[in-house]
Amino acid sequence: MRRYIQPSSWLLSLLLALAIGDCAAAQSTPGVNTDDASNGIELVQPDTYILEDEDGNLQTVLNFSYQAFVEARRILQGIERPQQPPAYTIREIHLRGTQRSEYFELQAEFDIDLQSSKWVRVPLSMRNAALASDVGYEGGGKLVLSYEEESGYVGWLRTTSEDKPDQTDDEVPQQPSIAHRISLELHLPIAKQGDESQIELSLPRAVKSDFQFDVPLTNAVGHVTSPAQIVATKPASDATTRFEGIGASGIFRLAWRPDDRQEARLPRALEASGEILVIVNGPHVRSEAKLLVRSFGEQFDRFQVRLPPGAALVESSQAGYAITSIEDAATHPEALERGLVVEVALDSAASESPAVRLTTERTINTDKKEEFVELAGFEVIDAVRQWGYVASQVRDDWQLLWGDWRNVGRVEELPATLQRDDSDDAFEYFSQPFSLPARVIPKTTRVRVRPEYVVSVSSQQARLQGTLNYSIRGAKLYEFRIRIPDWRDVEIGPPEVIDKDRIVELENRTYLVPLKRPSTEAHELKITATLAVDTEKQDAVEFQLPQPEATFHESAVLVVQPEDNVEINVDQARSSGLAPRHVAPNVTLPVRQQEPLYFRVEGESPAFVAQLTIHQQQVRVDMVNRLSLLNAETTVEQQVSYAVRYLPLDRLDFLAPSALANTEIYAQLGGKQIPIQTVEAPQENAVQGDIVPMRVTLPATARIGELNLLLRFKLERRPLQAGRSELWEVPLIMPIGGELISNRLHIDSDRTLQTSINSPGEEAIWKPMVSESTGHGGSDYVAPGRAFSVPLALQLEPAEGSGVTQIREMWLQAWLTDSARQDRVLMLLETSEPQLHIVMPERVRAQDTEVRLDGLLQPSRPSSDGSLLVELAKDGVRRERQLELRYQFQDRETSAHVFAAPKLQNSQWLGVAYWHFVTPLREHILGTPADLSAQYEWQWRGFYLGQRTPAQPQDVKVWAES
Repeated sequence: MRRYIQPSSWLLSLLLALAIGDCAAAQSTPGVNTDDASNGIELVQPDTYILEDEDGNLQTVLNFSYQAFVEARRILQGIERPQQPPAYTIREIHLRGTQRSEYFELQAEFDIDLQSSKWVRVPLSMRNAALASDVGYEGGGKLVLSYEEESGYVGWLRTTSEDKPDQTDDEVPQQPSIAHRISLELHLPIAKQGDESQIELSLPRAVKSDFQFDVPLTNAVGHVTSPAQIVATKPASDATTRFEGIGASGIFRLAWRPDDRQEARLPRALEASGEILVIVNGPHVRSEAKLLVRSFGEQFDRFQVRLPPGAALVESSQAGYAITSIEDAATHPEALERGLVVEVALDSAASESPAVRLTTERTINTDKKEEFVELAGFEVIDAVRQWGYVASQVRDDWQLLWGDWRNVGRVEELPATLQRDDSDDAFEYFSQPFSLPARVIPKTTRVRVRPEYVVSVSSQQARLQGTLNYSIRGAKLYEFRIRIPDWRDVEIGPPEVIDKDRIVELENRTYLVPLKRPSTEAHELKITATLAVDTEKQDAVEFQLPQPEATFHESAVLVVQPEDNVEINVDQARSSGLAPRHVAPNVTLPVRQQEPLYFRVEGESPAFVAQLTIHQQQVRVDMVNRLSLLNAETTVEQQVSYAVRYLPLDRLDFLAPSALANTEIYAQLGGKQIPIQTVEAPQENAVQGDIVPMRVTLPATARIGELNLLLRFKLERRPLQAGRSELWEVPLIMPIGGELISNRLHIDSDRTLQTSINSPGEEAIWKPMVSESTGHGGSDYVAPGRAFSVPLALQLEPAEGSGVTQIREMWLQAWLTDSARQDRVLMLLETSEPQLHIVMPERVRAQDTEVRLDGLLQPSRPSSDGSLLVELAKDGVRRERQLELRYQFQDRETSAHVFAAPKLQNSQWLGVAYWHFVTPLREHILGTPADLSAQYEWQWRGFYLGQRTPAQPQDVKVWAES
């Protein structure tokens, strides 16, 4: 029978869908799992499994594991059933009929909506009707009509994909744009009893139905079976009566007779329809039935009902009838097994009874899991026709496993009066007695867990932060069980999910964690714990991971993140159940100087063993001091570069001569100004002489790694007279703490101001060095250690050399695109020369250079040696000038770039140069040239790491934009 074929076909579709879905998923992400790359074996997708078919032969199945097979089998056996919307809806039924001499001619139209573009089986019933002509069909699809002995006519419908695409399981079905209409012309037999005629028609359930029947009688009287209703009786012609009505469904009967006689007295023939709700709550089974009994002959005032086997009647008082027990379980124990009989006595004789409600209860032995319980019953004894519906409702953590039923079949829809939100299964019975056996068994709780563990290791302890992602199916879960060996100070949360006050530590370090309320939902548990680290032991850190109890364990992830001063050496021989991961998991971690260790957890008892090396803080300092001397003013710039490792640094300490105590000092860290303050000298860094301690407190974002601090201050002194000389000691700020690996000095001065170190010979702190500068001259020195001052000998030359051009400031912008390069140069200079000779960089043509002097475009001409000549005033007066040059390079280098500024002949460099590089988005400057300090920093810009240039000093910004 069809009830055995349908589940198997459904399971085969499920197996094919799972296999095809897994194959598609595997093909969408090609490649080899990088986690297994170290094994040297390439994993080829998809996975292939071998299962045994119904004949015992082994068959290969793609991506369909034993676990998935077990879950599908549970669905087939009724333990689980996926929740799906109905595949079709019969929206309207229209019936039009006319009585002929020996038969009833019927036209039936069915308006049907489909929720799928696949073939859908739509039962149309009408088992006792004969098809009289071809089937009519309207709609955007295909129709195949068949006849089945049990179900009657069945329409197989399919909507074409362009008219109605398939919907996924998660989508809410939408009203289709095209309805399907099936039109049938049928012949029905007419049953006659005396002067009364009758037709009987089985119909499917529909949202709306109407009928119009014509009979060749004048003033005929008719009646129909419930829930159908005749809403109008009127003449269709002089000799014809028309019955119009609504609500035809199920077993529909129309009886009519002439109105000019008394109704024939016929023998009693009862018909009973029922709606039965079976509620199962473990060993307790409660059945609630509503019966409607109709007589097609003489009226009746009583009838008898056989209750479900083993059930006792729950007494209740109802209006319109009374219920009396015919058999008692105490005196007739054998009757209890087959079903006790009760009698329903109506208050008065009638052709149709009111709705009779019967409630029974019984207790079963759920320990006998293999024993079936009969859930059928409520047979109206001696009724010639019985039909109805049965709905089951299983509560709490129980389920029904159905056996072989008889005279009953599954249905997708129930009558509105029997529908419940929590109904599990629906059936329709065709006759009495019918059989509906089931086994009442408890649901199985299936728990799936996906763990993630992060272990932070410091020199004192290891700290565990674990996340357990649970999904629960089947019966409700009341508690979690987690074994947490080795760890101490265990905390489990969150308190919104679990009852922390009832957590119990069992033997073997297993924690019983009760839920606040039983649940079948997904939950996320958090675990924190600590473990002491003994750096004196060979295996300083050794631990096992938590072991949550679950039905299925997904692959866990372990992240071990050491502190910056901790070096971890994993003992591969003693560690177990851990495979290195080469791809970082999606876990949020604090920023550290070291890369974390990633592992995939395998096996039941994974263990981690490692040795630790604890490092002390390491600070290395590189100093570059620059002195720019004019006759009456000196600018001191000190670039202090720190390399901090292992432990963070929260401040930078300095010592400075007391001459700088009241001097305004500008400090800049990472392109941002930061205060430098005078503090008390620490005892361990006390030095001789008049020294002032200073300190820069670091912000929270710059405490470890590379730090670049710029210190700048200006010193004034009395101007020298021409031809005079003097000694002058320039104070310097020196860092304390850390290892000073380099201390260099660069001196620039006015061309008329001659400078030299005033401590020559072996006793000199500052030793001359070969200049690595590509700038504008000057002198370079190096000191073997900290030096708090630079002793200088100064001499001002006579004024005869005052015609030399002096460059005080320069700003150069190099603008690079993918295919070209353009430079812009601004110089602030002082000169009395009548002409400027400018030597342009290589690959730049002098005649194509744009020249502006004090903001005005100036004519220029190339000289014979290729330099650029710019004419100035010839009055010999020394003036301050602003020179601007714009030029392009003939081509652009493809890799490394050489940046060189234009050079002025017979000039002297006294100031600071600012180089501004503008590059395409995908290019960055990776190295800083010698004698230049980087004025940019790396920062995250949304989804990528980029360079950010801080605001330029205000004086440079105003001058460059003028």
